[in-house]
Amino acid sequence: MDNEPIWHALEGLRGSAVVREAREYAAAEQIRLRRAARWRHAAVNRWSLGGALAAAAAVAVLMLQPSTETYETQVGQMRQVALADGSVVRLNTGTAVRVRLGWFGRELDLVRGEAQFSVAHDASRPFRVTAHRMSVTALGTAFDVVALPGRTAVTLMHGKVLVEAADDRREQDRRLTAPGEQVRLAGGSLSRPVRVRLDAALAWQRRLVDLSGLTLFDALAEVNRYSATKIVVAEPELQHAQISGVFRAGDVDAVSAALSTYFDLQVLRRDASQVVLGRRSAAVAGGKQIAS
Repeated sequence: MDNEPIWHALEGLRGSAVVREAREYAAAEQIRLRRAARWRHAAVNRWSLGGALAAAAAVAVLMLQPSTETYETQVGQMRQVALADGSVVRLNTGTAVRVRLGWFGRELDLVRGEAQFSVAHDASRPFRVTAHRMSVTALGTAFDVVALPGRTAVTLMHGKVLVEAADDRREQDRRLTAPGEQVRLAGGSLSRPVRVRLDAALAWQRRLVDLSGLTLFDALAEVNRYSATKIVVAEPELQHAQISGVFRAGDVDAVSAALSTYFDLQVLRRDASQVVLGRRSAAVAGGKQIAS
């Protein structure tokens, strides 16, 4: 077949308006596709950068957000916890402490019970313990905090602490600077610092209960913290009798025997939950030293 007429026809179309429009459309489409490719590439880069920034921000938030740990002891149990900042917390019986260690501060809540805090020095991260609307800020120190029904107190072992009460309308704070100084929280206000015997206040760390100078009422409250079996004295007139003695924590039998001997009492009832002591005779004892 002779293709010469076809080539002549195509050559004649080369300069036609139809071919020219087709060429222009193809060139415009090529430009559009190249631009679209560049936009997609830039968008991917922007999304990648945005994702990286978001991930970095999330990591920063996680790093700055204090982690919270809760440490607890059951009745009769004691525990020592070494914190990540180098501080040490010793938990007495029936105690719960929440710990939040952040980049800019160390916040601890004594939910209940008693704990001693030996604080690692870090001026950039204040160490603060709250207990029953009272806060204690350590100034490089060791101190003991009690948060029990009817008794909230701070006792300084060494160093210095600043004690504040959230509900104190006088807006007063107390600085403890000498070992053995103690303040108590009562009615939303802080007492004046008093000196106490450190060996008595910290006897629990030797698994001892020091009842020196306590009334029978307060002594029973202290003794009963360490055992699921509670001692009850069914003689109301004895509640304010002064007693003294040192016992092993949780030794219900020894305390019951001492009370029975020196207050002329006997065991009226005993089960797994309590030992009830009552009068053996009509004699009323008071102000006696009970042996340990």
